[in-house]
Amino acid sequence: MATQQMPEIQEQMRLVQETGFFDPEWYQQQYRDVQRRRMDPLQHYVTLGGRVQYRPSEQFDLDGYLKKFPELRHNRVPALLHLALNGNQAAPVVQNIHPITKYSTSEKSLYDLKIDQHRFQIPLGPVEGSITAIIPTCGKSKLLDQCLDSLDDETKIILVANGDRKKEIAQKYEGRRNVDVLVMQGSFNWSVANNLGARRANTEYLLFLNDDLYGPKGWDRELLRGFYNNKVRVVGPVITNLDGSIQSAGCYRVPRGCTSAHIQFRPLHSRYVESVMGAALMVKKGVFDAAQGFDPDYRLLMAETDFCMRVGLCAVVHDVLVTHEERTSRGGQDPAEDIQRFVEKHPVPVGQEWWGRFIVPKKKLRMLVMKLDHIGDAAIAEQAVREWAAGKAVDVDWLVNPVARDYFEGLGYETYTYAFFHENASSGMLRFDEQHWKEFVKGLPDYDLVVDLRAHGETARLLKAWEETGALTFAFGDWFHPYNLLNNKAQFHNKQALSAFLGALPILSMNVDESRGNKIVVCLASSSPVKMWPTDHWEALCKLLRSAGHEVVQLLAPGSDKLQNVDDRVEVKLSRLREWAQREAWLYLGHDTGPTHIIALAGVPVMEIVGGLVAPNEWQGLGALVSLTMGVPCAPCYRQPCKMGNIACIKTVAPQQAFELVKRLEKLGV
Repeated sequence: MATQQMPEIQEQMRLVQETGFFDPEWYQQQYRDVQRRRMDPLQHYVTLGGRVQYRPSEQFDLDGYLKKFPELRHNRVPALLHLALNGNQAAPVVQNIHPITKYSTSEKSLYDLKIDQHRFQIPLGPVEGSITAIIPTCGKSKLLDQCLDSLDDETKIILVANGDRKKEIAQKYEGRRNVDVLVMQGSFNWSVANNLGARRANTEYLLFLNDDLYGPKGWDRELLRGFYNNKVRVVGPVITNLDGSIQSAGCYRVPRGCTSAHIQFRPLHSRYVESVMGAALMVKKGVFDAAQGFDPDYRLLMAETDFCMRVGLCAVVHDVLVTHEERTSRGGQDPAEDIQRFVEKHPVPVGQEWWGRFIVPKKKLRMLVMKLDHIGDAAIAEQAVREWAAGKAVDVDWLVNPVARDYFEGLGYETYTYAFFHENASSGMLRFDEQHWKEFVKGLPDYDLVVDLRAHGETARLLKAWEETGALTFAFGDWFHPYNLLNNKAQFHNKQALSAFLGALPILSMNVDESRGNKIVVCLASSSPVKMWPTDHWEALCKLLRSAGHEVVQLLAPGSDKLQNVDDRVEVKLSRLREWAQREAWLYLGHDTGPTHIIALAGVPVMEIVGGLVAPNEWQGLGALVSLTMGVPCAPCYRQPCKMGNIACIKTVAPQQAFELVKRLEKLGV
């Protein structure tokens, strides 16, 4: 290898890609400097990452490969390039992983999904393959001929005839070139109909199609380009309404009580989605057979989403547009059973706290700042933190790279060290040992706040070790949701951005009125049912609060229910609300509504329970403001009423979650 002529960069990229072991999406997610440099993941691997032993994919066992070829640790040749140039002499080492991988968008917001267009593109290419289109039809659609005519001339077609016109369909279409008619007996079941058609097909790809969907001639052949990277298992087009608006560019799940929602913006690039709409779904026949087809327990809805959940990577080809004249061919059926089955089988993890700007402590808070990289950056950070902490009720300790210990101890800080990052950039990062890190964290004092100022690398995993301690965790820089306060807006070297980040930390320099009340005030008021937490949830929360020794008072509002598990109920005029709250309350619990804003402006700590209608960061009041909300992909929706019909985003906030959050606020001494 040492004497072998190295090819040009573009040729290196081609050779690496042809090994089949480079996963650009996984690589870009794993190594955040790829995005910061705005580089193509493959180019980054060939020119930078691979030379310092970045893993090219989850499937490739880099450690095992380096044991076989230890010279790669020193000659800065990417492992996959070495594999490509040495052929069979360098057999790859593959991780033992499940053959079906998934890319989940279930916890993403629509904003995140739009950003994904730029981050997670899939390559397209000319892919050859035979297609069978499987089309259940009851013969009612006037669009069936248009649907058939829009398909490629070489595509085979299986019509699954059902309903009262089965014979008419068979007589009309049997004998047409490439058309086969399969008569389905019994009542209609979408899954069964498509499974029957799939059994008769003998082509490489299956296209499950509604009879009221059509596109430009040969659009189905264009979908094959989505399978170019040999990882995608299911492909769909961008589906539009008759007026040209986007009906579905892929789907994502929303919390239990709902099913899935459609992405209704035009993607800039072909990209991964969690599932595609069953109106036009193409899949490799081998994948379909291995998954045993669609689940026949879904009669009408959710079978395609369930299928996508089971088989893994799905994609939408951005430049293939088709039109779906929805519900022109079949009357509505009650989907309740299908929905119930789906949400029980595929629950979405939900629950999220959003901390507003200000925490007003009754005590001096203890804060740990982590800066586990270069001493130069650490010195800049120390100056910024020192300026920010002046006059605030906070003591600051530091956790730094060992080389920076003397510097911080010399400035009088309580200082801890952890060998996490080599100063010599050419030697790369130390492998992160998560278990060792957790044990290290357990040996540190209790902290109220932990802030990581590294802005790259393993920040999310670093901060997860603090979750069980009850400390508030924040990260400076990009990529680290839910810890990140700046949302991909800044880099560490920008001193102005660092100062803005510190200013956004939830500590306010102010004198706390120790004479304020000791009651927890709850208020069920809301201008909209979409914003209202269920009354039985409030009852359960108040019961928990009283069992913990708190005095609970309900602030009555017109039209709101009266709670039973409270110590008192009061009515207060809005003009006197600030004065009353300052005198009576140490914590207020409510919805996103007028009394909540007024009391927050009075400096009383506020915890609001919100759904997906509005973004909790839309307003900030003085006081300890924290919102308990749900990580729902369709939020904020700004829709009244809820388009999903049952406001699951706020209903699924559990009383126990709210109670635990109250205990955290109490521990922080707000």
